[in-house]
Amino acid sequence: MAMISVRLNTEDEEIIRAKMVLTGDTAISTFMRRVSLSTDSADSSGIGALNKQIENLIEGNRQQQKMIREILSHKNDGIELSMLASVFVMLYNSVDESIQHRVNKSIDIRAIESFLNKK
Repeated sequence: MAMISVRLNTEDEEIIRAKMVLTGDTAISTFMRRVSLSTDSADSSGIGALNKQIENLIEGNRQQQKMIREILSHKNDGIELSMLASVFVMLYNSVDESIQHRVNKSIDIRAIESFLNKK
């Protein structure tokens, strides 16, 4: 039996782990084997559409994180920052818990909510 070693960068691993949550897989090797060897085209097309949605959500999240970091680095307490923080909290509350967990690794939602409550 051949062993194939795959090295993933952090971004790719995050994407795969997010997809694993949705499929219920707990081991990367099992997930990758199932996805790469699946011959069920109906399942593949459904998974493909779901994967595209997940990738879009993840990319949108990355862009939001970048924008929030840039704005917060300016130390601006103006109305624009309050509006952006409010939109971020609304988006955060609208996504699945698995995505919220990933966001929590980079951004402290409690700090943003605390900032909004001080206004």
